[in-house]
Amino acid sequence: MNLHFINLGYVLHYENAEKWKGLYSDLIVSATSSVIFRKLNGEPFVYDETKSKAFGIGGNIKFKIGYDIKSNSKNHASPFIAVGCAPYFYSPNNEAVINQTKGLVGNNWPGLLTTQIGIAFHLGR
Repeated sequence: MNLHFINLGYVLHYENAEKWKGLYSDLIVSATSSVIFRKLNGEPFVYDETKSKAFGIGGNIKFKIGYDIKSNSKNHASPFIAVGCAPYFYSPNNEAVINQTKGLVGNNWPGLLTTQIGIAFHLGR
């Protein structure tokens, strides 16, 4: 299975250099869209003469906190951790793609909880 997400939204960045050197936080509000595909033996899975795929759409809010590791050059890195939530994510055909059933296991409006841990690279700041 292949699951793809795209988030389009707004980032509110807060940084207080006098009080906390290098520490920053972001509040991200976005619209989220997804598509999930199922493959069998490397080929797209087909049922009822259509390829198995499901689209989804919803809203997302995410809080991110990180620390800028400054260097002498314009480029630097910052480790971060982020937690996000999409309380209502409309995706009516996910169950059909994953379980090959409809309406037995889940509903059309599942909630999503996401976490991210990583390193962001800032270029030419």
